[in-house]
Amino acid sequence: HTRFRNVTGVQTCALPIFLGDNLRIALGVRAGDTVTLVTHRLNDSGSIAPRYSDYEVLASFKSRRYEFDNALVFVPLDRLQEELEYPRGSASSIDLMLADANNAARVAEAIRLSLGRSDLKVSDWRTLNARFVGALEVEKIMMFIILTLIVLVAAMNVIASFTMLVGVKRGSIAILRTMGASPATIVRAFFLSAAAVGSVGTAVGAALGLLVCANIAPLTRLLARLIGASGGGSSEIDFITSAPIRVQASEVIAVIVIALGVSLAAAAYPAWRSARVEPVEGLRHE
Repeated sequence: HTRFRNVTGVQTCALPIFLGDNLRIALGVRAGDTVTLVTHRLNDSGSIAPRYSDYEVLASFKSRRYEFDNALVFVPLDRLQEELEYPRGSASSIDLMLADANNAARVAEAIRLSLGRSDLKVSDWRTLNARFVGALEVEKIMMFIILTLIVLVAAMNVIASFTMLVGVKRGSIAILRTMGASPATIVRAFFLSAAAVGSVGTAVGAALGLLVCANIAPLTRLLARLIGASGGGSSEIDFITSAPIRVQASEVIAVIVIALGVSLAAAAYPAWRSARVEPVEGLRHE
């Protein structure tokens, strides 16, 4: 754990340091200025005392990641080992970057078994960010529930619309019945009409959803400009636009099946109501 303070103007032979751009701006330093890195050391008595080391700011970097640009610095490894009293060639932690982040848990378990030492801790990104991952899982479940409720509301609209249509078309239904149309024919006509509305809506919604996933970056920047945010240089916006999008076929199919099932169930009730119309009652007010 380290902290920084600006000590510009100090003439010293300092080692180079690279700061995150947001951290450099917060400290108010520029290239060529000197900052002091404050670490800790363990005294012989067991107490902790601060240790100060001067570093010269050579440059800053901008990764467009808020947590990196605000807190990350790069310093020479050998000097940092000396400051923290670590032996040469040793480190407090080693990070591995995998081509597929989904294999992190499996790789961590394999490393843990191969090391066989209890004093070494092996963690994957899910374990290190357990609260964040848990929040995403809860959000995923809640979004599924919300989308299901939206589909149910749309199904209620289909039921209400076609139930009213049955009432309006009572005379036409009665005429068809007197001309020899069977109740099954009337039911099939209304059922197919209502089912077509749900099917077309499901297809259009699925297509729009996949289109948004394929173009999330430009759409997010456009939305940021519309609401007045800085769409080009903000780390927060760039974090969202650069987030990977993974479309799982199983989830897409599950959503489509649920939407079709609800729409077909919604089409059944007005179709059943249409078969209940008696020719005499339907023609009474014609």
